[in-house]
Amino acid sequence: MRHFFILLSLLFSLKSFGQTVITGTVADETGPLPGTNVFIEGTTIGTSTDLDGKFRIVGVPGGKQRVTFSFIGYEALTMDVEVRQGTSDLCKVM
Repeated sequence: MRHFFILLSLLFSLKSFGQTVITGTVADETGPLPGTNVFIEGTTIGTSTDLDGKFRIVGVPGGKQRVTFSFIGYEALTMDVEVRQGTSDLCKVM
């Protein structure tokens, strides 16, 4: 299976009712990957990337979460993310 590089910037912002938003961009060495599935494991929370490889997931509970990225023809990638209210994090995963 092809390995791919994900450029992922996670920005966490405070939302009402103690819920957060995760946003980011998924790309490989050739550019953005539109249509990549992005979801929080163990929940029904998820989305797909847009034409620019960008995504936004609303209503993510705080604490440690496992975020999975999957795209046809690529090996799925799962990463642990600590979601904290009121903070911003930038992450590059290769």
